[in-house]
Amino acid sequence: TNGNTVIPFFIPSDVNDARIEVLDTFTGRTVAQQEIAQRGKGEVRLDVQNLQEGNYAYVLIIDGVRTASKQMSIQR
Repeated sequence: TNGNTVIPFFIPSDVNDARIEVLDTFTGRTVAQQEIAQRGKGEVRLDVQNLQEGNYAYVLIIDGVRTASKQMSIQR
C-alpha cells in the first residue's frame, strides 16, 4: 500500500459512534483514526504516506466495541 488506502465498511443506522483506528502491530499504538459519520455502506480513504514501512491493523469500532479488523502492510 502507498499513498492512500481504501477501507470499505457497513455501519448500521442505529449506531451512535463509529470510527476506524489504525494500529502499529509491533507496538499496539494507535497511529491514525478517522470518525465515520455515514451510516450504511461506504468507504474510508486513509492517508498512509506518513506511516513508516511495516505491518498495521485497522479496526472498525462501533459504539466502543471492536467489531472487525484487518491487516495491511506498508511498503515503499
